[in-house]
Amino acid sequence: MHRLLSGQPNVDREYLAYDSTSVSSYSKCLRQVRYGKNKDHEHLAQINLRLLFGQQSRLPFYYRKLAGNIPDVKTLRKLLADMNTLGYEKIKVVLDRGFFSAANINDLYRHHLKFLIAAKLSLKLVTTHLDTVRDTMRNWTHYSQAYQLYSYSLPVTWNYVQDRPYKGDTITADRRMYLHLYSTLLNALKCQVSSCTLAKRQNDS
Repeated sequence: MHRLLSGQPNVDREYLAYDSTSVSSYSKCLRQVRYGKNKDHEHLAQINLRLLFGQQSRLPFYYRKLAGNIPDVKTLRKLLADMNTLGYEKIKVVLDRGFFSAANINDLYRHHLKFLIAAKLSLKLVTTHLDTVRDTMRNWTHYSQAYQLYSYSLPVTWNYVQDRPYKGDTITADRRMYLHLYSTLLNALKCQVSSCTLAKRQNDS
């Protein structure tokens, strides 16, 4: 693990964005050069680099190089452990949907961290609640002219699970979470056209 010491952001006052990239390599000597999911779609082995930086300051704070065969979703636990070692326990993390997994979210709750994470539209957690607010969300009262999109936020419940091998049991509990839904004007229009087409087909049949 390496820490970038120059120009560090104030981690107590801003969100830290965490992302990764891969560096392809022909090296036969570096142990961490492995075959994995190459983001440049090159048929080469690679080293993965993880970077943590301030969302507002855009300043790098931390980086770690990892074996090229380790997927993004499995690196968050290492990040949390490193941040705890550095003495940063109450951090706020912004993550893309590549890090979304039940294990990662449970770890974030277990460490009492505030986080913002993107999720795939196909997830049951998203589709279940989206279906109930879809029509309401497309109302102009939920439209932002500045960002040119519709938005809707609602509280949901996360089913928290924590395995405790040292005690031989598993903790389950409900945790509060906010689901933020966004849709562009074009997507909303496509949904309306699809709904009208489906209704017409049903009437024709």
